[in-house]
Amino acid sequence: MHTMTTTIKMKLIAALACFITAATAQAQSADSLRMVRASGLFAQKQYDAALTIIDSMIADAPTNVDYMRSKAVALKMMNRNTEASQTIDRFYEPQNDNTPAFMLLRARWKKSATLNREALTDYTAALEKQPLTDSLRKIILLEKANLAYNMQDYTPAYDALRQTLKIDSANLEALLLMCNLLNQQKNTKDILPYLQRGLKLYPKSALLLGNMAYRYQNMEQFAKAIEYNNKALAIDPKNAYLLNNRGYEKYRNKDYEGAIKDMTKAIELEPQYSYAYKNRALALIAQRKKDKACADLQTAIDKGFTQKWGSEALDLQRQNCGN
Repeated sequence: MHTMTTTIKMKLIAALACFITAATAQAQSADSLRMVRASGLFAQKQYDAALTIIDSMIADAPTNVDYMRSKAVALKMMNRNTEASQTIDRFYEPQNDNTPAFMLLRARWKKSATLNREALTDYTAALEKQPLTDSLRKIILLEKANLAYNMQDYTPAYDALRQTLKIDSANLEALLLMCNLLNQQKNTKDILPYLQRGLKLYPKSALLLGNMAYRYQNMEQFAKAIEYNNKALAIDPKNAYLLNNRGYEKYRNKDYEGAIKDMTKAIELEPQYSYAYKNRALALIAQRKKDKACADLQTAIDKGFTQKWGSEALDLQRQNCGN
């Protein structure tokens, strides 16, 4: 069994606190005190004692949505994912409702409890239920695609987006996500029709222009990439993602000062943007400013680069900083 990172546990505790706050607002004072006590026990990692309190509250109010969801989040915090998912499933059993809208709601519940794999299963099940209008199908497909993409499970994300665009070929959200997905896979061929369609429909979309730039970056045509990012940033000048990408393209084009300027601005806009620190370090290394580069690499690592993006910052640190 894999253990959760401290960051994930902190997020789940925050989620539990949100559910508890919602529940407390509706509860009588005695129930409020019980839920506050349960929250305190979880903060102290006394999980079994806290679950006992939540179970007693569910026994008194078996239809209370927030109590049931709090229990699911609590079980997730304890890495008891199957039980967490079953808790949500049991809550819906008495309703005996197998409509697409019901399955969508259940998927959303599981997603809110960070039961992502279980939520993805319910999104898939929802698409198999009837009656299913095109409007509802599009909602389910887009939510499924976003969830799968964020899980880096690109095959179901791609399939859901392709189906969405069959229903609504001009859907900007689906076009953007499809372009993001194909760019992540460095699929410079299949992305082009989606970019061309998108920019024909939405010529002032900074994100579509940025995706076209990223396509050229993947093709190592950096001057062309900079050209498209210039257009994107003329529309959205405070977009840290676009600034970071243009900075990297300038670095690859050996415009190190321009690269540092763009990535510094990206960092000013998004101080937690670990990728921009790593990219700025590349330009600083090229300028032989190793002290500053090593400081940026350490900052990138401290801000979670390795967990999100892999070992590149650590490798650069070992190669250049004597660590």
